[in-house]
Amino acid sequence: MNSSELRIGNYVKAVIERDCDITELIGRVSQISEDGVWLTNLKNDKGIKFGIGDIFPILLTEDIFRHLDYRESFYGDFYCIGENGMCHIYHQDDGFVFKISPTYRVPFEFVHELQNFYYALTYKELNVEVEWLRYIL
Repeated sequence: MNSSELRIGNYVKAVIERDCDITELIGRVSQISEDGVWLTNLKNDKGIKFGIGDIFPILLTEDIFRHLDYRESFYGDFYCIGENGMCHIYHQDDGFVFKISPTYRVPFEFVHELQNFYYALTYKELNVEVEWLRYIL
């Protein structure tokens, strides 16, 4: 994962290896630098610094969409997220996409990509809760 893909508020997964034990932590990006990313899972926590090599994206799934502010369409092939359902995300065989036109589409594979795209469209944060991310994953 590259730090240029991230922004403050993104949710990612960190892997901690200690004494042959591997622990995964889901956290919210609170600070970004060239050599690391700080993650927090508490609102008032300053965060723990992780190297870029220890940070991984969270795969976007239908279960995650079900916990967002979304509505399934009558046809069941896309999700409406955000205020007034203005952002239509289609679920196709090759993943999730936002269709700009019949020939141009923006694919999504990870939670942080959807968060960044939604923010670029609306200037608002997509409501993602770390508690249910932990439950789903």
